[in-house]
Amino acid sequence: MHKINVFFSAVLLLFACALPASAQFGDILGGLNKAKQIHDATQEWTPEQEEAVGRASAAKMIHVFGLYNNPAMTNYVNLVGNTVAQFGTRPLQYHFAILDSEIVNAFAMPGGYVFITRGALANINNESELAGVLAHEAASGSRRGPR
Repeated sequence: MHKINVFFSAVLLLFACALPASAQFGDILGGLNKAKQIHDATQEWTPEQEEAVGRASAAKMIHVFGLYNNPAMTNYVNLVGNTVAQFGTRPLQYHFAILDSEIVNAFAMPGGYVFITRGALANINNESELAGVLAHEAASGSRRGPR
């Protein structure tokens, strides 16, 4: 009887030790799957993917903030923006627009979509400052892949 108790005790001990190892193995597999997802998500996009993500993101920004209705100012922002964008490292077709918001900010989306807010424009003192903001955003938006 004593041998049976020792045997069952040994089997129970073996299972007790195996459970944490099995849980750790599951954690390791979960970690590897997460690492693969991160790797896949950080790969460069194709030009088509980049354009699609940028277009969808730009549409969302316009939906949320609206466009500032000032054709002369919009033309000026496009003139300055396209002037600085021609010195970029990628041959993107840039799209510059003014968001109708008092928030002071500028945004770049993949695929060459660049926005500046009405609030940011109100705080810009000269063309050089505008060129600097738009160049910074164009450079940010020209990096291919997730940010």
